[in-house]
Amino acid sequence: MNVIAATEALASAAALRCAAELQVPRFLRDRPLDASELARMCGASERGSRVLLTALAGLGVVEPAGQGRYRMKPDGDLITRGVKLYDALADTIRTGQPAQAWDADLASEAYPRLVHVLGDAFRAAAERTADLLARDGLRVLHVAAGAAPWSLAVAGRDPAGLVTAVDLPGGIAETQQAVKDSR
Repeated sequence: MNVIAATEALASAAALRCAAELQVPRFLRDRPLDASELARMCGASERGSRVLLTALAGLGVVEPAGQGRYRMKPDGDLITRGVKLYDALADTIRTGQPAQAWDADLASEAYPRLVHVLGDAFRAAAERTADLLARDGLRVLHVAAGAAPWSLAVAGRDPAGLVTAVDLPGGIAETQQAVKDSR
């Protein structure tokens, strides 16, 4: 990663951190807002709110809703949880303990909302990896398959291959839908 890319990553993280701190996901959850409305709700300047909304739109967290208003994209409110996890990164590195222990209840609540986001995020890497792994008769066990980007990529290279995908009950429905949508 070069300095420019690192600076862009830091700017993106700062915009997400700012949105979480100002509770932007909570305010945009119910209805689209323009910069002026958002500024009033979160105690910010209109100019700053406009810049933040533009940055969040560029990151794919919010989307234009017409007439200068923006709405939260599905699951965009997950940034608040993500920021909390990354805020604890230094402690996690110091102690070796996870920032948040994921028990079955938390996984059941959060995972189904994350599945398609993770699938989109990993799709390109899955395609590149499948190109490297491609060979006739490949057999793959895909654990925590979710939206199945890895399974679909591998299966697409060899129709005679065998991919077995498993996931939690909340995730397997997404796996089944992803396979159905790919046909």
